Amino acid sequence: EAPPTLTDFLVRDTSLSTTTSMRLSSLEAGMYFVGVYGYRAEVPFQLQVNTSRSCPNECSGEHGVCRVRTTCGGSGCFSDPRCECAPEYAGIACDTMVVPMQYDVAYPVAVDKYTWNYFPFSTNTGSNVFVKLTQDSPDADCDLFVRLNDPPTLYLWDEHNSGFDQTSTVVLESPGRGTWHVGVYGFTDCTASLSVTIGTGCLNDCSGGDHGVCQEGVCRCNAGWGGEDCSLVVRTLAVGQSEQATLTSELLYVVEAVKDMPLHVVLREPASTMAVNLFAAEGNTVPSPDNNDAADTHRAELHSLTLVPERDGPVTILVTFDPEATSHQVPFHIVHWQALL
Repeated sequence: EAPPTLTDFLVRDTSLSTTTSMRLSSLEAGMYFVGVYGYRAEVPFQLQVNTSRSCPNECSGEHGVCRVRTTCGGSGCFSDPRCECAPEYAGIACDTMVVPMQYDVAYPVAVDKYTWNYFPFSTNTGSNVFVKLTQDSPDADCDLFVRLNDPPTLYLWDEHNSGFDQTSTVVLESPGRGTWHVGVYGFTDCTASLSVTIGTGCLNDCSGGDHGVCQEGVCRCNAGWGGEDCSLVVRTLAVGQSEQATLTSELLYVVEAVKDMPLHVVLREPASTMAVNLFAAEGNTVPSPDNNDAADTHRAELHSLTLVPERDGPVTILVTFDPEATSHQVPFHIVHWQALL
């Protein structure tokens, strides 16, 4: 209904490829605008829009079937494809489950690029609950989001896993009573299976005995390892030390800080992919978007944050992908310093 801007849009593609494409599914009737923004002067381009008379998102795979109704009149014949959803699914693309998921049952997931599937489930337990997504193809990329009471979005969620592994898991620690909503978002076309289980064990068995131990359903990681399942290598970064690395999954850094002195962290993406988010937290706790002491989530080449520690000791820094990142390999430089007065 209005032209897009850099911050107000339906979908976008910010990759650096010479040819880019976007597929929009389950659109409502109306006027749509395509915006092309130039970061460099005088870049010629060609724009093409194609339409397909097929059911949106293939009716989310096994969630429904596509029925095509053909009506003919004086001006010709018109095909009207519509999804006929199975009883437990609803939506234009049969993309939303309307009954709670059962525990220990695998449910089919099918998302086109830039589309969602939603699944609710209920909890009433003090044990940990594991939500597991297994992609059919290792080359696909669909991400897992979980939110209490409402369906998640790319920016509103309680737990998420945006890695590039074929299997993604999130853990709800002692969730108690509540209704949770799982959202699976496709950064590429993706088919997968989704399940929810209750257990007293730990996620991925804490990645083996060398990485950590499981205590009351929570991984206690050994030195040099971090993350919910102790699978992330924790690197140390000395004051003033600059490191060059490539982000292919989440990375953790630990720095030693002095209390009451501003700690500065700067990260630069030399390829200008604008694909990285930066978080920091005092202690050995792994920071996250909703649990951190400082953060920089701006889509920019240069990222920086400042934290004033309340105590002497470690500060943990998380380098992770922006939810809309289109590149799976992002080179970066990171450095930190602390001005001692």
